[in-house]
Amino acid sequence: MATVTAKDKSLENKTEDFGILGFVPKMLSARIPVVWFVTAEEQRTETDVARLMGGTTWKGHQGFCAIWSLTSGNKHKAGWTTPDGWSEKMPIPEDFAPDEQSTVSPHGALTAACEYALKNKTQPFIMVVRDAHIHMKEPVWRRTVKDLFKKLRDTLGSLILLSVSDDIHPDMKHDITIVRPGLPDIKTLTRHVTQALSDLGFEADPHQCAMALRGLGTGQAKDLLKLDIVKNHGTANPERLSKLKAEKLASVHGVHFEGEGYAMGSVGGLDHYKAWLHKRLHALTPQAREAGIDEPKGCVFVGVPGGGKTLTARATAAKLKLPLISLNLSECEGGIVGETATRMAEALRTIDALAPCVVLIDEIEKALGSGGEHDGGSKRTLVRLLLIWLQERRSQVFTCITSNDISGLPPELTRKGRIDEIWFVDLPSRIDREAIVRIHLAKRLRSLTDSEIAKTALSVEGYTGSEIEEAIKEAILTAWTRQCEGGNGALTIDDVLAAAKDIVPMAVTYASKLDAIREWAKGRARRASDADVEAPPTPEKPKTGGEQMPAISADLFGNALKQPW
Repeated sequence: MATVTAKDKSLENKTEDFGILGFVPKMLSARIPVVWFVTAEEQRTETDVARLMGGTTWKGHQGFCAIWSLTSGNKHKAGWTTPDGWSEKMPIPEDFAPDEQSTVSPHGALTAACEYALKNKTQPFIMVVRDAHIHMKEPVWRRTVKDLFKKLRDTLGSLILLSVSDDIHPDMKHDITIVRPGLPDIKTLTRHVTQALSDLGFEADPHQCAMALRGLGTGQAKDLLKLDIVKNHGTANPERLSKLKAEKLASVHGVHFEGEGYAMGSVGGLDHYKAWLHKRLHALTPQAREAGIDEPKGCVFVGVPGGGKTLTARATAAKLKLPLISLNLSECEGGIVGETATRMAEALRTIDALAPCVVLIDEIEKALGSGGEHDGGSKRTLVRLLLIWLQERRSQVFTCITSNDISGLPPELTRKGRIDEIWFVDLPSRIDREAIVRIHLAKRLRSLTDSEIAKTALSVEGYTGSEIEEAIKEAILTAWTRQCEGGNGALTIDDVLAAAKDIVPMAVTYASKLDAIREWAKGRARRASDADVEAPPTPEKPKTGGEQMPAISADLFGNALKQPW
């Protein structure tokens, strides 16, 4: 397959994102005769190509653009037409399509256009065929395109095949260059927003509106802008636009726009990670790039479920003052051959367009678990595309990946260069437990004395942050029930201790598993928080309720990691 790349030629898919305005001049100069544009923005592509050809001349010949589709000819039949608004500025020559009959079929239209190109070799022009993936099924059309690939090299005519799909027939893979124009950047989006505001006769900050709408195509962005203005009596608001965009992006498989994350103050403990992240906050600015500071890439959190990994990842977005995007890899899997790659590529392009942002990939082992022969290779495709993106992306995206099962992590994922650090989130220390208790009491408008909080922290030794939260919620519910029945509704330390006693912590149920993760983390991951000075003894598991997991030695921890939580 002929290819054009801007970054790394070793990329397996051999295609790359290009802006239309940047690639088409290269295409003409390099004499690339046939190009497949994979994009859903048909109008934007045609308009940009028309603008470029309108400014192109060669030896006195004005360039032009002709578009063919099943409905663009006379009386809405198949045929050639000019891009919208260019019929007078850039008309199609009369001898380009000498008779209507020759342009009805796609192969007939291309054959006649090729004959025109051979007779007018110094005439620059571009043909655009819409819905190319539909015609690709016809053998005679594929043969016609292959003939054009050979004949157009000696002319200044080029063919752009426009499609939302890159499902190219094997016959064509060596003859067609695939180009993904991608989503518009902020500069392009701001220009279109400015024009839309002018057309509507309303005033708003076009840059702020464009920032709120990044991640959408120009057509989608303008539609949402108009919708917001109409609904809100002639005003446009970036916050409202962000919410409308979130609804629109629900159609992109795997991408969920979540706005701002939780405040870092909602995370108890993890002081080492917080200090590490604080330094990265200052590395995200343009001034840092000018000073030679590398841009932060992200991190992986491993540890016990309920330890606060996901909450910390969400709070990271708030700390960095960036919107939070979650990427659900399982939603990118498709049941048709090639569908997984298409969905994943679309999701990653959308994330790049939403940058700067924080991306959360939660419990990655569930999505990248071994699928064997039953998934058609879709999981391997997800891993491959994710690794390429993590390594090669140029967008300002800070990636937070969480995992409960380190045996499910591909080794390549944790390599330096793709992520900055691996953090081990252990059970909270006594000091961390006190902080967690205070956070959840304050969140629910309750309080205890300092000595009572210290006593609570000691009583929940070996509990995860989520288990401590559940104990406090249950204690508050107990106090509320007492008040509703005519008693004293004030929360007491006895309420909390009783609620905590009823919880069997995960550290008891999966003691061996936790020991194995701690062993793995030694020398492989940084502790997100200080451990207690004296490590607490592993609690004994109750004699009833659940199956006892066998104890394991340190040299056998790898087998234990393969057991699910």
